Amino acid sequence: MNVAPLPQGDGPDVEPLEVLDWPATFRPPLGVAPTLLVIAALVVLAVWLHLAGWRRDEALGLAMSLPRRVVLLVLRLSALALVAFILAGPSVDRTADTAPLPVKAVVLADASISMATVDVPRPGGGSAAGQPVARWDALTTTWLDPLWLLQLRDRGDVQLLRFAGRVEPISAGQAHSAEPDGDSTDLYGAIHQVLPSREGGVPPGVLVILSDGHDTIRGSDPATVERLARLGWRVIAVPVGERASTRDVSILVNAEADHLFEGQSTWIDAAVWQRGYDQGQVDVDLVEDGRVLESQRLGFDHKPTVRARFKVTPAAARAPGAGAGAGAGGDSRFGSDALHAYRVVARLVDDGTGLSRTEPSEEATTDNNQQWAFVQVSRRRIRVALFEGQPYWDTRFLARVLADDAQVELTTHIALGEGRVVVSTTGDNQAQAAFDPAAMTQEQLNAYDVVVLGRGIERFFAGDRAALIKSYVADHGGALVLARGQPFDADKPAGAAATQAMQSISPVRWGRGTVGRLALEATAAGQASPLMNFPDLGKLDAIVTRMPDMLAATRIQGTRAGTVVLLEQSPRSTGQGAPPPRMAAIAHQSAGRGRVLAVLSDGLWRWAFLPATDRRYDSVYQGFWSRAIRWLATGGEFLPGRDLAMSLDRLSSEPGQPVTVTVTSRSLPPADFAPTVRITGPDGAMQALVLPRGSEQSTRFEAVFEPKASGVYELEMVYADPHAGSDTTEPPEPPEIPEPQVLSARLAVYESNVEKLDPSARPETLKELADATHGLCLGLEDREQLRDLLTGYAAARASDRRLEYAFAQPGVFIALAALFFVDWFLRRRWGSI
Repeated sequence: MNVAPLPQGDGPDVEPLEVLDWPATFRPPLGVAPTLLVIAALVVLAVWLHLAGWRRDEALGLAMSLPRRVVLLVLRLSALALVAFILAGPSVDRTADTAPLPVKAVVLADASISMATVDVPRPGGGSAAGQPVARWDALTTTWLDPLWLLQLRDRGDVQLLRFAGRVEPISAGQAHSAEPDGDSTDLYGAIHQVLPSREGGVPPGVLVILSDGHDTIRGSDPATVERLARLGWRVIAVPVGERASTRDVSILVNAEADHLFEGQSTWIDAAVWQRGYDQGQVDVDLVEDGRVLESQRLGFDHKPTVRARFKVTPAAARAPGAGAGAGAGGDSRFGSDALHAYRVVARLVDDGTGLSRTEPSEEATTDNNQQWAFVQVSRRRIRVALFEGQPYWDTRFLARVLADDAQVELTTHIALGEGRVVVSTTGDNQAQAAFDPAAMTQEQLNAYDVVVLGRGIERFFAGDRAALIKSYVADHGGALVLARGQPFDADKPAGAAATQAMQSISPVRWGRGTVGRLALEATAAGQASPLMNFPDLGKLDAIVTRMPDMLAATRIQGTRAGTVVLLEQSPRSTGQGAPPPRMAAIAHQSAGRGRVLAVLSDGLWRWAFLPATDRRYDSVYQGFWSRAIRWLATGGEFLPGRDLAMSLDRLSSEPGQPVTVTVTSRSLPPADFAPTVRITGPDGAMQALVLPRGSEQSTRFEAVFEPKASGVYELEMVYADPHAGSDTTEPPEPPEIPEPQVLSARLAVYESNVEKLDPSARPETLKELADATHGLCLGLEDREQLRDLLTGYAAARASDRRLEYAFAQPGVFIALAALFFVDWFLRRRWGSI
């Protein structure tokens, strides 16, 4: 059987379609040999059935004359011949030459900052030929030349786009005059965006990529490449720039915790990146106040990144003015704060070449060889208020842990009977009985850093008064602990109304009834949480199996969106029926400006009262609550003991990048309160930044400044309590003047843009895209090949051959049905059936 390729026009790399060169083409779906075997088997079967029927009729005395049997045999063989014709797949050539159709050509021009790198020889002739120019400039005189782009539109449907972090359409004139300014490059994202959203209906086109191969968002994207090939699009890649134009070492630093209490430790992680020093070595130094605290030597060993880790235990200021960033005149009751600045420096000690060097580095820039990490250390005590309406062992053990914590100032409110509430504060020897829960104001509640609720809390915040707690968390950035599950008795009207008022900040949806004897199980989030991390005792799931069961819990219908469940609980299985459903046991969530931590059952106190065989786990109970209170107190906007908070929208910035400074108050400050932040630059120059109020009833003050030079900027705001004396018209006496407080922050400014730090071209990325799609990789001087390609593709589409099955006609199936009907009719008439 002769086979000939179908003509495809003048386009290159077009796959030929092999078809039969017969005028009437047969394309058996089963293949030639299987089709012949099927037809032969059907003929043999038809003859055998015919002869078998003949012998049967003779045995029954119904013998039919020979002419009639011949007629029936001919009918069957005719039907089989028609079936064989269909199985052979007869096809008709429907090719019709049409005018060439324009091919879709999408031109993606890389407009990221790396395209401004000057490392491309100037194309063309003249005296300036060969002189280095920027990559973008080289493209604007070749592939992005407006006149050439207009000529290209005669050969195809051309769409011109520029991309960096996002894709934008541009005109030919704009491409010639534009400057590359993108801070990032999302190459694969741009490809994904310009492709058709679904297969079919849109003919494949050509994707022309003019780029240096950078992709700062992802290193590769096999799914996008596979989609390109599946849709039939071909990539014409035009790489520009030198493969390795610079050598560089850079460092990225991060502190695990940016706020600590005195005596606590944290880790400072440093990631050191290298380009061009595959066999080099670096010393990574941890420096504070000009003193090297620790140094680690790392070898790159052909790895792009190596990491160092330092454990630090900073000390708080012991007296007003002591230590970096100490609060001037700090609150004598709560102590003062210190802001510690740690500088991590990467020093290249061996570049891996084996050659002696007189310069410390051959890097293009050393500005990125150091970074800062800032840690706030506080001696201020955490103000905790505990409310309990139904005293129980859980409350007693929790109060004991908090009272023994030197960094906690605990005030307990215990309801002992109808109308009697006992209030005591850490360090007070005499309990106070005169306390009216209904008289507590929002300002009094806001004075606490953490509020802990037990059970029967409708004794303190009945009905709508529970809105005070909701506002404390959501509006004023407070931290709330539900220490014994549902804090209000939903069977009482006052408790039901309070539950409804608290609904929006509750981590769970409460059900009805209680369950008992609850076994605990750790979740994946719990095992990763610092609140449940006890490395000296083993993994959390193993620790939980040694802990006593919870005694009882209110049924929970489910958790709310955003809730993080650390431990789950479920009734002990009886071994019969389906396993009992699991509920959250310990969970937390962010609620507005604050946080909520919920222990959703009674019985956690038993963790502090373990049998002798499990005494090694005695520290779990105290450790959990100690971490939880500190995590809550430092995780919100306000530091312990502070009614004002100052924050930056970023801790590190690039020169010229806007930074937003925000000062927030727990409560509404006086109308004339206008915070002023003093900013000291790395050169010692100072500027004052006044933060205006957002609105008349706003508690937030914001302003923006732009650091110009690299280095560390110190921000400081000295203030007196804006709420003190706000109700009086006369100035207070000198002894009553509140001591000034200090809010401080640090901002590290350095060049960290990968587009600038590592502008080396990556032509291999573009070549892989071209190879995966059967495309081409062209140079700056090869642009005319694109016009020829588009012409060839259009001609190939215009002459595509189409073959249609000839049996797909009504007459063929009518004839087949008629043959079977006549065969049946004659057999019935002649008495054979």
